[in-house]
Amino acid sequence: MTTWNLGLTATLDHAPGEDTAYAVARGAAGHDFDLLLVSVHELRLAVRVTTEHDGIPALDELQARLVDALAAAGFTVTRWEAGEALTVEETERRLAAASTPRLVSAAEFADLCGVSPKRIYELETERRTAAEAGKPHPFPTPMARGVWLRAAAEQYARTRNTKAGRPPKTETS
Repeated sequence: MTTWNLGLTATLDHAPGEDTAYAVARGAAGHDFDLLLVSVHELRLAVRVTTEHDGIPALDELQARLVDALAAAGFTVTRWEAGEALTVEETERRLAAASTPRLVSAAEFADLCGVSPKRIYELETERRTAAEAGKPHPFPTPMARGVWLRAAAEQYARTRNTKAGRPPKTETS
C-alpha cells in the first residue's frame, strides 16, 4: 500500500486565528487522514496530511471536507492556491534536492535597516494589522514568527521610506 502526502492551500474570505485553523483542519482530517501541518499566513490556510487512500481521490475528499469544515466555522474559500498529492518517496526526493533559503532574525533585520529589533516587531505588527484589514503594507511577511527571508529584508532595507529623526548613536572613545 502506498502512503500519500496531500497538501491544500486556500485563500479565505477573512483571516483565521491559529487555533481556529487547527480546529478546522482537525475536523476536515477526521480519522482518514493524519494531520501533519496547519499553516496560516494572512488570508491563506495550508493543510498537509498523510493517508493510505489513493492520492487524487483522497485529495478531492480532503478538499470537500475542508470546505465543509471552513463553512461550519464561518469561512469561505475565495480561491484555491495549490493542491498536491505526492507519494512519500517523491516527497523525500524533493526534500533531499531542496535548498534552504537564507533567513534573518529580527536583530539581523534591524541591523540591515539601522533600527532596533523592537522597531522591526512594531513594523511587523503594522504589516499584520494592515493585512487583516485587507490593505497592503511594504514590510515583508515573515516566514515564521521573527524570521524573514534575507533577500526580502535586504530589499526592504534598500527601499524603505525613512523620516528624519534622531541621528544614530555613535561610539565615542
